[in-house]
Amino acid sequence: MWYCRLGGNRNFFTGSVLRFGNLDPVTPVRLNRFGSIMTMFFTAEDVIDYATALKADRERYAAYFRGMLQRGVFLAPSQFEAMFVSTTHGDEEVIATGEAAEASLRDLDHA
Repeated sequence: MWYCRLGGNRNFFTGSVLRFGNLDPVTPVRLNRFGSIMTMFFTAEDVIDYATALKADRERYAAYFRGMLQRGVFLAPSQFEAMFVSTTHGDEEVIATGEAAEASLRDLDHA
């Protein structure tokens, strides 16, 4: 039961990021994930190794990080670090994080 809940939490958040992140034709979002562990990159290219990770837009990630922080969501400050969703994150936290992600990604388009 808890694994289904964890999968639902992860899917809601990643769906928000991918839906809004990929509306930006300049720098789409790639979300690499395994189970409830994920890492986000601002790039049009699949990130499959360190070399492709270095091609991602780190300044855009930093702006996204600051937007999330302003909205009360604490992410890893580097796009080379992983994010985790756990069963401790309830529906309220997951929804708030998804909404913060959508707003932060929208703000990037106006920067």
